[in-house]
Amino acid sequence: MQPQTYNIESILDDIVVIGKSIIPDFNLDEDLYRVYTILAMYFFYDPRFEKLNPNYKLSKGLLIRGNVGTGKTLCLLTNLKLLKTINHPNYFVFYSTNDVVQDYLINGEERLLIHGSQSFKRISGNYSKNHPVTRCYDDLGIESKKIKYYGNERNLMADILLKRYDLFISTGLKTIVSTNYSPDEIEEYYGYRIRSRLREMMNDIVFEGDDRRK
Repeated sequence: MQPQTYNIESILDDIVVIGKSIIPDFNLDEDLYRVYTILAMYFFYDPRFEKLNPNYKLSKGLLIRGNVGTGKTLCLLTNLKLLKTINHPNYFVFYSTNDVVQDYLINGEERLLIHGSQSFKRISGNYSKNHPVTRCYDDLGIESKKIKYYGNERNLMADILLKRYDLFISTGLKTIVSTNYSPDEIEEYYGYRIRSRLREMMNDIVFEGDDRRK
């Protein structure tokens, strides 16, 4: 994907307006300014993004980590609204991990296809190629880790992330995840394999600081 022409300060001004429409006293403190600037570079395919960290790649998704209340969900929602407003190709589809689990329990195995093989859309005018659709899973860790469906127990989000890793390798499919968990906690609840896969398929973005909602 080619770099997009954009102005970071203008983008951040738009983000603040969107943020204030959700939370009236929203503003960008020093750490939020840092994170939102990094994400602007990422979403607008700025090659400078890859120079920020030797592990950063525009071809990967995002793992957004931080303590409870540091602004991860709001960050995703404001960026999503901006990208949709300007009809930007790097938009993503947003889910709460808890909603994903509940949807599965109500509607069954078939609903998982939208998180795997159905994560593609037809490119207008090109019927021979499907375009990968980025999906975002907010608050990894709040969902039930062990669920039963017709007597079968599974860690649903772990299964989804492993499938999306396979599609990342084969098609370049991106995934965005936000979580309160540290890498060690991700390994504790989802296993070393998930921790390793997330590191390979995602850029690690960390929100610093404590709960901003206090």
